[in-house]
Amino acid sequence: MKRQPKQPSAFQQIFCTVGAITVLSGVGAIVLANQPNPSAQQSRIFETCNDTWKLGVGAIFGLMGATNPAGKNDDDEMTNF
Repeated sequence: MKRQPKQPSAFQQIFCTVGAITVLSGVGAIVLANQPNPSAQQSRIFETCNDTWKLGVGAIFGLMGATNPAGKNDDDEMTNF
């Protein structure tokens, strides 16, 4: 019998995707920032990469803040009402 590989959860897939886009944008911003005389197009791409980097970092912190530590169920708190 072949064992089926465990598929990552939706959270893991989203977190990895956001992390990859954030890192790529950060690297792109660093590369473009080191250009001696950037053209107008390079400046716009730098601004886009920089904004994407900032949004990605915020999204990563948001995803980490939204995780459920130690399997605690938030619905349990609502049963007292």
